[in-house]
Amino acid sequence: MEVLSRLLRRLPRAANFSYHPKCVQLNLTHLVFADDLLVFIRGDLPSVKAVADCLDTFSHFSGLHANPSKTDLYFGGVAETVRDLILDATGNALLVNSVIFGLHTFWGASVLLPKGIAKRIIKLCKDFLWGIDDGWISTYVLKGTSLWDAQQTVSNSWYWNNMKYRTDTMYGYLRTRRPLVPWAPLIHGTGSHPKHSFTGMLVMNNGLPNLDKLISRGMCFINRCVLCECSYEDIPHLFFECEFSKSVLIVVAQWVQMPLGSFSLAQIMQTNLPTRRNVKQHASLLATIYYLWKERNDRSFKGPKSTVDALSIVIRKVVTLRLYGSNVS
Repeated sequence: MEVLSRLLRRLPRAANFSYHPKCVQLNLTHLVFADDLLVFIRGDLPSVKAVADCLDTFSHFSGLHANPSKTDLYFGGVAETVRDLILDATGNALLVNSVIFGLHTFWGASVLLPKGIAKRIIKLCKDFLWGIDDGWISTYVLKGTSLWDAQQTVSNSWYWNNMKYRTDTMYGYLRTRRPLVPWAPLIHGTGSHPKHSFTGMLVMNNGLPNLDKLISRGMCFINRCVLCECSYEDIPHLFFECEFSKSVLIVVAQWVQMPLGSFSLAQIMQTNLPTRRNVKQHASLLATIYYLWKERNDRSFKGPKSTVDALSIVIRKVVTLRLYGSNVS
């Protein structure tokens, strides 16, 4: 097969040979899988004769011949008159009967392949089809676009056109859809830093690993707030029943003129939904949550302790930099 492969690679040198339209940029004439061969050419008589001559040359030197009973021709977009001429000229003697993973299937059924070799074979097959820069699909189907932006066309196969549709449908089916929570606009509004928004979302979903939660999992045995050192630590206490966190919130709220009807985080979230006029309040509230949680972690792991004024200044500077791109005096 190596000799035949070399002969087929020389086909483009023949003046009467033309590449298959989908194989020009890849300079692809054929694929060999075990004892099967696929040949790709333009659907015209001169190209077919060039391949037939190549097979005859190989048969003359090797004594091997293509088995007509195991040979198939596949046409696409070829006029019926041209197809009849090709069939008459070749006697249906082109061996094109395989699939892209034929090599892996053949050897896998015959011998026990090492895991590394099996992965390498699969990777080669996938790279041929899905290579980022020079794969067949990226070159002739996607044509520089992404899978999600590719449009359905009549030149693509039915399977390909329906694969994208089914992928979109499956994503919509698997995606969990839940009612919008009241505090969602505050978390996903504009102005705040992504890590501040993420921490705020964890707080509202009770997702932070506070001491109350760690004790319930048997990972901790002492529950004492490290910020005020006088109460149990849970989410409601940290935000903002704790005297330390409450004091920080009051200072920040005075700076951004945010009204505080209570110190319940849920109520604060619902009464301070973001608008164009209170982006600063929204960003400051989420920054306060983030830096209080950071302060809690610093103290838990023997880090430095910040005062209420020091932590408030940090929050003020970070929010100002985020919103206006300049520091404050």
